[in-house]
Amino acid sequence: MLKRKRLGKFVYVLSLFLLITPFVFSSSKIISNSLESMNRCEGKIKLSLVRIWGGDDEEDDKKFFKSPIALVKNRQNQVFLLDNKLTIIRVFDAEGNYLRTMGRKGQGPGEFNYPTAMVLDRENNILVNDLLSRKLHRFDATGKILDTLGTGFSISQIAALPGGKIAAVTRMRKDYHNCYLVLLDPKGKFLKELVKFNFKIKPGAWETVTFTIHETGSYMVAYKGTPLIRKYSNTGAHTMDIHYKVPFPVFHRIQPLPGNRDIEVVAEKTEILVHGISRDDRGHTFLVSKNRPLTKAEKKLYQTTMIRNPGGGTQIIENKNKMDPNRTDLFRLVVFDRAGKIIASKKLDVYCDNIATFEDRLYVIDSKVGARIYEYRFQIK
Repeated sequence: MLKRKRLGKFVYVLSLFLLITPFVFSSSKIISNSLESMNRCEGKIKLSLVRIWGGDDEEDDKKFFKSPIALVKNRQNQVFLLDNKLTIIRVFDAEGNYLRTMGRKGQGPGEFNYPTAMVLDRENNILVNDLLSRKLHRFDATGKILDTLGTGFSISQIAALPGGKIAAVTRMRKDYHNCYLVLLDPKGKFLKELVKFNFKIKPGAWETVTFTIHETGSYMVAYKGTPLIRKYSNTGAHTMDIHYKVPFPVFHRIQPLPGNRDIEVVAEKTEILVHGISRDDRGHTFLVSKNRPLTKAEKKLYQTTMIRNPGGGTQIIENKNKMDPNRTDLFRLVVFDRAGKIIASKKLDVYCDNIATFEDRLYVIDSKVGARIYEYRFQIK
């Protein structure tokens, strides 16, 4: 009888140990950043304006933009700017002198319908994603179309990987409510799912993710409507959660999924917090988030409507604006170190829809208000 009791106690302790071990000894870390720590880091990054690309006062048509959304710089220091309303790429030298135009409106090779992302691959080629056409276009640096890849599903963001592979954020037809980080082969064909991002979307709400890749191959994934960054290895293993605060109420909340260790984001209202993520050569992660809620005028500006045309296809309608692009307190730049801690912060006085970093330069891309790009030289103090 005594042996049975000891055996039963041993089995109970062993079962309890096996139950809690995955949580106690998990390799993933949780890093929390308070609003106070962010405020203490205010001003620890210095931004010096170098030049403004485009704008309403630009007289040269070749330097004029309607909706610039992405910027890359190649090994020859040529700057490529993607405009998804003009459906072209304008190419400049590092000093802002116009060189050429790539792409055009259409459905054929090297033609765009609604481009949403552009990256530089490991061969110094330009890779452009077309959301509505469900295609990836690859150009060389001179603008020659090298390949058009049919993916078969809608992609919002891409990144070029070694060996010609491509990482992409997409929504699957079988599960359109959630987001996926997937791996594609060099021809744009689906290889495997790396990460599933679980959302519980209330009627009228919305959530998605954006990401950047560090030089180690790890993914830094920011939720667009939730103050959370998740870090994953190049194989998709979850390694870190980085929490931060914004100085106003957020209508998305995080809750654990039943039966496993992952989480889901419950979106109760549409509110975009994140307006760009990038990284520098030292492994710092740059994030632009909102510093306050939107005004009524700004809500109309940032509202985008996607409608189905009776004859087929999709049309995207965006609101017009009359706001001053150089006077706002809506956005804040936050810099995280490799460990996920905030090391610098700065309130921006311009509008921002995306950012890009190259060496010591930060490019703040204003797609909606001023249709321009602000080029800064940055220094972290």
